[in-house]
Amino acid sequence: SPFTDASISDFFTTGDDNDYDLYKFDGNQVGAEWQNQKTIATFDPQFVSGRGYLASYQAETTATLSGTLNNATSFTKELSYNEGEDLANFHLLGNPFSFDMNMDNANATFTNMVQGVAIVTAQGGYNYDVTSIPVGDGFFVMTTGSEPSMSYTHAASKGTRGVDANSINIIASGESGYDNVVIRLAGYETEGFTKIDNFNKEIAEVYVENFGKRYGIMSYDENTTEVEVSFHANQMGNYTIAAVPSGKFQTLTLVDRFTGIETNLLVEDYHFTATSSEDVNRFIVKLAVSGQQSANSNFVYQSGE
Repeated sequence: SPFTDASISDFFTTGDDNDYDLYKFDGNQVGAEWQNQKTIATFDPQFVSGRGYLASYQAETTATLSGTLNNATSFTKELSYNEGEDLANFHLLGNPFSFDMNMDNANATFTNMVQGVAIVTAQGGYNYDVTSIPVGDGFFVMTTGSEPSMSYTHAASKGTRGVDANSINIIASGESGYDNVVIRLAGYETEGFTKIDNFNKEIAEVYVENFGKRYGIMSYDENTTEVEVSFHANQMGNYTIAAVPSGKFQTLTLVDRFTGIETNLLVEDYHFTATSSEDVNRFIVKLAVSGQQSANSNFVYQSGE
């Protein structure tokens, strides 16, 4: 909520109690992480600044909020961490401002957290390559150590996304929607952003694995040349894999182990058919980051005026 004192009771414009649901996320409630406003007596009477909520409607409708606009330009959210409890380390936050949040490094600071966020898509999946949180949007973060916190300061300029100097957003799309995984060449390998189960079970999943865990964001050593990308189709269909690179890549090749086809993702997308029974370890991404120009390379320069 972009308001400091918006009442939850004003949020619903319908009189039928079955037409809507409103949830907040609590990963400590194993098996019941989504807390429903209708069934929790201690549910917030007002939207808490900086907390995200999940709203579900029976039909398209208009949500109404009223209150005092939050005119602050910064906030800090103290979070919690529970070792060995993945769901408890997800936190659903929300944009508390009346302007879009720019998630560039110059603005957002993640302490003992995975660098990155995930938002719910209109198809019922998650997007792990997010640089801006619109007004009224919630977003997931993941903590990794003790005393975690996230802080944000509004800045006039966008700054530089240094952590994504060399990264690839791999996007798998089909009839039911899209899924993605972000591969970062950050100069070191770290614990990634664990993959969240999609609401829409028909969406095909794309991710990377490390020690048996699935990730939607993962950092690798800057000299990495191959990354195994897992793909699971929940239903038979036609799919497309595309890549959105950030940084300078000399090569970016998708290898389909089943067909042997190699596709230059810097030039074109890869189209294929898959079923739910296939092995998930289908693809390899081969990559090379561009280095310094050699003495014999072509180049453009300006001399004088």
